[in-house]
Parts: sequence; C-alpha cells; structure tokens
Amino acid sequence: MSFREQSPSSYGAQIIQVEAVKSSDSIESSGVISSVERARRKLAEAHGTFYQMLVDEYLSGRPEEVRRERLASNLLMLPLPVRDLYREGLMRLEEEIKTNARNISYIEKDQVIPTLLLSRMDEVEIDDGQKDEVLKKAETSVRLVQPLPGVAILEVEPDFFLLLKKVGLVRKRAHAIYSKARKRDEIGFMLVQGDGIFRLSDEGVRRHELSHMILDFLRRGEFLRKPETTSGFSKKVSDNRIEAFYMFRDEAVAYLVDPRRFESVDQSYLVHSKNSRMLKLAGDTRDFASLCMKAASETTESDSFIYAALTSRNFEDFKQKFLAFVPKREKIKGNLFAYMMRMSGRGERVMGVIADFWRQSEIVASQDSLKDYCSETLNGLDNHVDLIDQLSRLEKFLTNLGLAMPFWGQLFFQHQERIRRMVTANYDVNSSARRELLTSVTLTVRSNKAPTTTT
Repeated sequence: MSFREQSPSSYGAQIIQVEAVKSSDSIESSGVISSVERARRKLAEAHGTFYQMLVDEYLSGRPEEVRRERLASNLLMLPLPVRDLYREGLMRLEEEIKTNARNISYIEKDQVIPTLLLSRMDEVEIDDGQKDEVLKKAETSVRLVQPLPGVAILEVEPDFFLLLKKVGLVRKRAHAIYSKARKRDEIGFMLVQGDGIFRLSDEGVRRHELSHMILDFLRRGEFLRKPETTSGFSKKVSDNRIEAFYMFRDEAVAYLVDPRRFESVDQSYLVHSKNSRMLKLAGDTRDFASLCMKAASETTESDSFIYAALTSRNFEDFKQKFLAFVPKREKIKGNLFAYMMRMSGRGERVMGVIADFWRQSEIVASQDSLKDYCSETLNGLDNHVDLIDQLSRLEKFLTNLGLAMPFWGQLFFQHQERIRRMVTANYDVNSSARRELLTSVTLTVRSNKAPTTTT
C-alpha cells in the first residue's frame, strides 16, 4: 500500500523519473524511459491486485492465521523494492483495526449497536423523539457483523434503512454509509442495507464501504499520501480544496474497487458538497479520468487506476496520473470515439472536458477512421429526425475538437436523398411541415458545400 512517496531506491527513482518526463517526446524513442514506464505499470498493476485482495481478505471471515499467511504471500507478489514500504502500511492498518476492535470491546455487548447509532446521530441534528424511534426499531432491525474483529458492519433491515433516510442519518439515494473514526477513541463502522431478514447485503456495497474504512484508518495512521493544492489560492480556498480532494480520492478508490462504474457516479457523491465550484471540479476530474480509463482499456488493467488515484495529491494531479496510462499518439478507435460522442450529449461542461482530454492525450484521428465511424453511425438510423439530429451533433462535436473534416459536405450530400425519402414517406404531400423540412434539408446541405472534389 504505497500511498506515500516511494522509498529511496533505484525502482523508486525510476518512478519519479517517469513523472518528470512523461510529457516529453522522448518517451517513445528512449529505451530507458520505456523501461521506466514498464516498471511503473508493473507496480500499479501489482498495487491494484494487492488492494483488491486486501479488501477480499478483510471480508472473508477466514481465521486470523490463514488470513495472515495469505497477506504475507500476497506481499511477495509486489516488486521487491517496495515490499518493506507496503509491509509497514499493512502493519499500521492492522494496528488501527485492532484499536477499533478494542474500542468496541469496551462497550457492553447489548449496548454496542445503540452506541454506534448514537455516535452517528450526534453528527446530525435530529430531535429526541427521532432518536428514540431509531433506537427502539434498531432492537429488531439491526445486527453487528465483524468478519474480522474491528471491521464493524451494521446490517440493517430495508424498512429501518428507510427510517434512517427519513431522519437524515443516511443520504436519500445512498445504499450504505461509512461512519469515520476521526479520533482513536472513536469507532469506525459501516452501515449497509440487508435484503430481507438479515441476508448478506450486496457484496459490491460492502467492498465499497470497506475501502472507505481502510483509507480512513491509513489516514489516521498517517500513512496516506496527503493532498496539497496548486499555488494561487487563499488559505480558506486551499483548505476547502484539500478536504474536497480527500473525499474525492476516497470515493474514487471505493468506486474503482466495487463493480459500479466510476464514470456514472454523481459528483455530489464524490465530494459530499453542494458548492458549485467543487461540484464542477469533481465532475470535470471524474469525466477526464473516465476518458483516460476508456482510452487505456486495451493496454491497462482497471485495477491499476487504484494506484493512480491513491498516489495523486490534488484534482489536477489525479487527471495527470490517469493520463499517464493513455498510449501516446495512438490512433483513435471506434469504441473510444463512440464513448466520447455519448459523453458529449451531457452538455457544454463535458464537451470542454473531452476537448481538454483530446488535446492532452495526443490521440491521432485519421480521416478514414472518422469517416468510417460517421458513416456507420448514420447508416444505422432509419428516420429523418434522428438522422438530422445526429448529423448536427457530429458536426458540432468534430468542430469542438478542432478537427477539419474535408469529407463533411460529402457526408451531408450523401444523406440528403435518404432524408428526403424519409420525410416524403412520413408527411402528407400538402403538409406545411413536409415543405419546411425539405427546404431545411436543402439549405443544410448547401451550407455544407457538397463537394465536387474531396481529399
């Protein structure tokens, strides 16, 4: 769990060297840099595998001796120069888990659940009547599960979970929460919704919340890389951005651990804020990183991005860490182009992120590949409304990326007769809407200059 700077070693020095030169043209031509890139990718993949294994082990319920043997075995999978660093991180994490277990053991057994719920209620302003209602219903609707002493999970019945949402202890659209242990005498615990009478809750949700617990304990154990802002901000703004990034990074890792897609998570869940600037920053960073993951999907294991997230220090650094996995000067593939097109439909903010990614990634777009994609997309449409709309969207999308399309007028011209036939088939011959659409199609094609020659 190398969440801090790498320890001094030739391997660590190589990683730092990659960060310093990753934007240089020499990356493609220098054998030294290529070997450094391979080393960084190897570490990132090993880290992601180790982190996923760690989550699995802490939820497995295996006996302590078996768990320790498996953890020790998995440490050996890591590159040799970083094993001691990861071993230290693991020791600090397990010490914090033991502290959590001791804090739970100090409470009378029948008072553990009420105590944990009250600690959560103390963070939210609810009246005494609501507290009493929650504690009364908890007697038959909540149970404490500890797959490992100190990894505390409150599993609650669906009706009780709805009550927690009603009184404000859980966000309206949440499926679970992790309640942080900010001090060592506090107890960190997960609260998840069961399905029916204490059936196991969704495993992805449990993995997500356990990731929060792991990072919370590593932060408390002073082993988690500390965020820092770029220069130019006031102290108040810097502090807000640091706290927002702590939350963002924590959530990003948790969504990379469980099966849910990071790209679709609402930004308010990533920074737990209503501040419009922070929400935009979170949304831009999430979308940029998602584009990087899509572009690198054929060359990079998804778990590798856990390492990219955890080693980042701020929102911009997060983007650059993800961008480092995108192959330079790679020819764009149809699936990435389609992905960007879908994203562009979410508005001007996202289109700006796509344009920024396009510029920084240095992906190559050949005329033939784009022409093939556009033709394939348009040929699959069977009504004039969708065809006209898609033509318009494609034109706007390519223009925003700064791509000169010498075939564009030809593309409009080729589909003019298709649109005319569709309109004729769907509107009465004397319909004013029919006349207006046919006129509009003619003007649109003329404005795009159906070419006599193309390149």
